[in-house]
Amino acid sequence: MCIRDSSTGGSILGDKTRMEKLAVEPKAFVRPSPTRGVMGGLALSTSEMTLFCENIGFDVILIETVGLGQNETEVDNVADVIVYVIPPGSGDDLQGDKKGVMEIADIIAVNKYDGPFEMACKKLKMDLDFSLHFREQRYKGWTPPVILCSASEGKNIDKLYGTVEDFRVKRMEDIVKKRCNQYASNMWAYITNITMNA
Repeated sequence: MCIRDSSTGGSILGDKTRMEKLAVEPKAFVRPSPTRGVMGGLALSTSEMTLFCENIGFDVILIETVGLGQNETEVDNVADVIVYVIPPGSGDDLQGDKKGVMEIADIIAVNKYDGPFEMACKKLKMDLDFSLHFREQRYKGWTPPVILCSASEGKNIDKLYGTVEDFRVKRMEDIVKKRCNQYASNMWAYITNITMNA
């Protein structure tokens, strides 16, 4: 699910073009959703769409948030695992100890690890690894690993997926508890939005 800021006019065709291999994969379903003014990086129906996709048989559901800033953390109320994707030069190496997206990340992927960006990605990984050592652990015994990868070249994508699966296996008890909290939180968020916009 690709969440898009409504103020940009959305990008339904853009998402399909950007994900040209995935868009034609018969076992995949690409669903662009506008935020329609909802804050937090998600659309109002993201939680329901996630449950719907899961109940009709999709075993892996990826949610790409708007990603406007450090406070776009509503995805934590929908997803089991939070993978924060950072390109080099984003400044997030300086924000590793701040609250927000970095605080909820279970895994960090440094993207664009290819060509002229390789050295910048390695430096960003070192800075993030260092700052994460001073961050309070969200789950006991789990420090978010920082994975170097390249989406365009497919480099280390298998390693990233393996890390996600490893997290799901090791933290399954925490994920079950998290889901219970998510259901309650999403129900009240939905009621609040409907009431305020009535």
